[in-house]
Order: sequence, then structure tokens, then C-alpha cells
Amino acid sequence: MVRHRRIFLSLLLFLVVVGGYYVGIKGTERSAINRWGPQVSALWQGKDIYYEYGFPTPPIMAILLTPFATLPGAGAMASWFAFKSILFLAVVALCLSWAEEPRSPSAA
Repeated sequence: MVRHRRIFLSLLLFLVVVGGYYVGIKGTERSAINRWGPQVSALWQGKDIYYEYGFPTPPIMAILLTPFATLPGAGAMASWFAFKSILFLAVVALCLSWAEEPRSPSAA
């Protein structure tokens, strides 16, 4: 379990560093979440964002991005990155918990 905690904390530290780069250095102009903000707003105004803007992802993505796209610049970037990071860490934790389960001999 200690080994897994170290892996988890290392990944968390890595994500903090990458998040700092993403929000601080990359800038809001180069962020896809900020470019898609007007398109997501247009979706909720009843416009066909696929015809007008060539929105590159399925409709569920625009719906998922709605709470994040309403935030201003760096806030949208940071919250979207944090959301993706939390999901990633949850998947890693789930995989590590599966790896700890005892295996029963196969009944071959």
C-alpha cells in the first residue's frame, strides 16, 4: 500500500507541475476550452455549432464543457484541467486497487 501511495503522490505532484505550465505558461489564447466557449454558448442559444463553427467533437462534449466554458479565461483552463486530473487520479486509484486484489487459482 505504501508503494501505491508514493505512485499516487508522484502523479499528483506531476499534475500540479503540468497544471502550472498549462495555465501559467501556455496562456489563455492557446487553450481549446477558451476557444470553444463561444461555440458552447451558441449551442445553448439553439444554433447548429457543427454547421456554423465546425465544432470538432460530439454534442455530449459541448454539454460537458458548459460549466467550464462559462468561466473566464484562466479559471476555465484551471477548472477543466483539475476535472481531468481528478478523473485520471480516480482511474489510477481504481487500477491500483484491482492490482492489490488476491487472485484465485484458475479452475482449468
